Amino acid sequence: MKFKFLLKQYIKMFAQTAVLPLWYRICCRQPVQPGLVVFADAHHNERPVSMRFLYEKLMERPEKLCIHETYLDYQRSSPGAVIRHMFDFMKWYARADCVIICDNFLPAASCRKRKETRVIQLWHACGALKKFGYDTTDDIPKQYRGNVFRNIDLVTVSAPKCVDPFASAMRLAEGCAQPLGVCFSRRTGKNGAGRNFMGRTRRLQGRKLCFGRLRSAAIRAVRSCRV
Repeated sequence: MKFKFLLKQYIKMFAQTAVLPLWYRICCRQPVQPGLVVFADAHHNERPVSMRFLYEKLMERPEKLCIHETYLDYQRSSPGAVIRHMFDFMKWYARADCVIICDNFLPAASCRKRKETRVIQLWHACGALKKFGYDTTDDIPKQYRGNVFRNIDLVTVSAPKCVDPFASAMRLAEGCAQPLGVCFSRRTGKNGAGRNFMGRTRRLQGRKLCFGRLRSAAIRAVRSCRV
């Protein structure tokens, strides 16, 4: 099992450091398409929950935005399927106005992206409850070369207290992590959903819960693309 895992990791590393950058440069012969927003993820085969609210809000502007989705669970897919997905993503990446990710997504970090393209990392958690990224030795394989979080222009976090831990774990430039909120539990307060949730979860009775949502500033970050 360990051999297969390491083999898969080295195949991905070779593709990311040698093949994908070359393919990206070839695809960059086409101009950036204004309003093209690409949602991508390598941990799910369908749209992750942390992307749903932003996706729905952007879909309210179909006349100005062209939205493309590309998802594949790399851990449960064959090496061939992973490589095909990477190549397909790079083709869209080269023309994208904005790319939305919510977890580690190595193809987005594999090249030097165009300045016209913005990469927004929504992340998939409301806070930093443990060390992750480059602040721990368990998260990123030792054999990996390069910066997993390269090319990210904006990381949305749930509160000002999360800015420094995320900036440290992701090796982000100052101002890249911003407390704009997260996409979780958007509909908790609708139709008594919050009360129903509390009623079904007895161990939370009497406790204070904080449900996060993506603020309009994060949506404006996407809308600031050339549309």
